[in-house]
Order: sequence, then C-alpha cells, then structure tokens
Amino acid sequence: MNMALPHNLISRLFISGIQNGKLPQVYPTSAGDAYLTKDHIALVIASTLCEKQGQTSTFELCSILNIDRELLDSVLTEYEQERAWTVTNDTILTKARQNSILEDMDKDITEHGCVSIIVKAQALGIPYQFLQKLADSGIADGRIHVHDTFSSSGLLLSENYVEDNERRLKDILAKVTEPLSMQKVQKESDIPAAVFYDLFEHILKGEETNGFVRGRRENALFVPNVYRDGQALMIREFVESNDCIDYQRLNSYHLYNVTPKDFLVNHFPDIQLLDTCAVTSNIKLIIKAEIDEALGSDHWINVANLVSPILAPSDISMLIANITDEKNDPRLVRLGQTYVTTTEWVNKSYESLRSVLERKALGVRKTKADENGIQKRQKAKRGRQLSQEQDELAEDEVSSTL
Repeated sequence: MNMALPHNLISRLFISGIQNGKLPQVYPTSAGDAYLTKDHIALVIASTLCEKQGQTSTFELCSILNIDRELLDSVLTEYEQERAWTVTNDTILTKARQNSILEDMDKDITEHGCVSIIVKAQALGIPYQFLQKLADSGIADGRIHVHDTFSSSGLLLSENYVEDNERRLKDILAKVTEPLSMQKVQKESDIPAAVFYDLFEHILKGEETNGFVRGRRENALFVPNVYRDGQALMIREFVESNDCIDYQRLNSYHLYNVTPKDFLVNHFPDIQLLDTCAVTSNIKLIIKAEIDEALGSDHWINVANLVSPILAPSDISMLIANITDEKNDPRLVRLGQTYVTTTEWVNKSYESLRSVLERKALGVRKTKADENGIQKRQKAKRGRQLSQEQDELAEDEVSSTL
C-alpha cells in the first residue's frame, strides 16, 4: 500500500541527502521551503533575461529565486559561457542586449551628433566603465560611427557634429578683433563644455590661427594678432613721438606674449629703463649738449626744463648720474636731483654769497647803533617833558594856596 510521505519527512530527507552528499547540486532556498538545482537556477535566469529584453540585475534574480547572492554568483559564473551572458557588477546582459545597445547608441549619435556615455549608462542602468568598453568595441568593429580623428572624453561624436561646430568656432575666432573669453563663447553656444574646450584646443593644434591663447579651458583667453599688433604699434608711436614713456602708461597696453619692458628693449635697443619711465638716447643727447654748454660758459642748468614732464625727479637724477659718470669731468657739479653746474660757477656763487653776507652783517650792526641813539634821544626828550609837567603842577599848587 502506497502512502504519501509527510512534508516534513521529505524536507528532512532532502536535508540529510544534501548533508551526506547523496543529493549533489541541490540547494535550499533562503526560506528553506524549496530545493533548487543549478540547472533550474540557470533556466530561471535565462527566462528572466528573456522577459526583461536581455537585461536584469542580481538583486532581482535573488528575489525571484529566493536564494543568496553567493549561490547566484556561482551559477552565473558556471553558465556564463554556455548561456552567452555577461555579468558586470550587479547587472546581467545577454549578447543580443549588448548588440541592441550598440545599435541604439549609433542611432543616437547619427540623430543628435553627441552622446554622453555616462548619461547613457545611467539611463540604461549599467556601469559606466562597462558601457565605455562596449562602445570602444563597437567603434573598433565599425558598429558605432564617430569622428575618426577627434574625440572628447566620455562623449561619442559624429563626423558632421564635429565638423559643423569646428567651422562655427573657426568663424568666431577669425572675426574677433579684441581679446575674447572662451568661457563666454561657450556659454553663449549650445556646445557642451567638454566638447567645446577639446574642440578649441584641437583647432589651435591643427593649424595656424590668427592669434594666441592665454590660460586653459574655462580660463582661456584668445588674443587676436591684430589686437596685439595694434597695442605694440601704439607703444612704438608714443615712444617715437616723445622719446620716453612712463610705466603706468606702458602697463595699460596689453601685449600678452611679452612683458612691456622686454618689448621696449626688443624694439628700442638704445632705450634706458629709469625709475618711473623709460627714455631713448635722444633725451640723453639733449641733456649732454646742455651740460657741454654749461661747461663752456660756467652757468647752471635745470634739466627738468629740458625734458618731458613724464620724467620724475628721480628719473632725471638717474640720467644726470649716468651722464656725469660717462663724462668723468671733475668740473661738473650736481645740485639736488635736477640741477647741474660747474665748480667755477659754484666757487663764484660762494664768493658772491660771502660778500652779500658780509654786507648784510655790516648793515645789521649799523642799524643797531642807530636804534640805540634814537632810543637815548627819545628817553632824554621824555625826561624833559616830565620835568616841565612837574614844574607846572607846582606852580598851580602855589597859586591855589595864595
């Protein structure tokens, strides 16, 4: 007589068989209410992938099968080649699903011109690194069509997209006449920042442009050659007209590729850098000529009256020192920062000063003597007046008594 075995007895038999190795490749569920073989687990995985269009997650499979992650991972590894699925982190994909992703990406590139791999990965729910490798393989075997010479990290770009935006950017650079902030251009365009700056650098490296760049990426400033040349021309014209230029004015010009002082030295070999300005040799020639005249006629000169008001007293002093050192003439005498004369003029001036001082001194002594005589006469007169007033008072008193 056949009798149905109780459920708990069957459960104990399974547990005993598993423990004793009598039932290999049989595994209990997490709740212990069912027993599964690896083949069955693999079939459920395959079925789930079919239902989910070739993509599912380990979390979802563990929930469906009611098994732990360790058992699932062992089945996935064991059947990976046989079932032709790929496991990456917590995601399982079939080969067909991977091919479908590549087709979709190629279609998006054709339609939109630019596809972000990280955005695509987030939308698909798969790891970025995996999608990047998948895209690289698709590009290598020709299933994804992108620009063949230009690339931007994390982005897939079509030929038309790159060429159109490259042309737009070149047109902007060709028309600019003043320094241009590339960050401003990027914000006003519809080109993603990463693509924009990579494309900008690609243009600069690929061919000669009509300018140069200061800074990189968001800090890049494009300076057209016409602007730099215009600034240089204004400096040259000012120096040629005035034979000098002050540093404040000089630094107001923007040359970018050379310091203002280096520019002066390069374009004016005879330039002399002073304290607050720079002067050409013409200034020195004018001063030298006047000094030579002073030496011949024994008079003084104020160099400040000979040069542009641009020169500060300290600049004039430096020039005079330089010229007197070159002449090495003991007759030359510097007075203050801007005056130059001769030893003979100084000696004559000292003589004149001494004469004037002596006359002044004699005049002071005579004046004091005169003042003393006047004071004595004034005192005598005052004494007589007092005596007369006393006599008159006495007479009045006598009269009143009588």
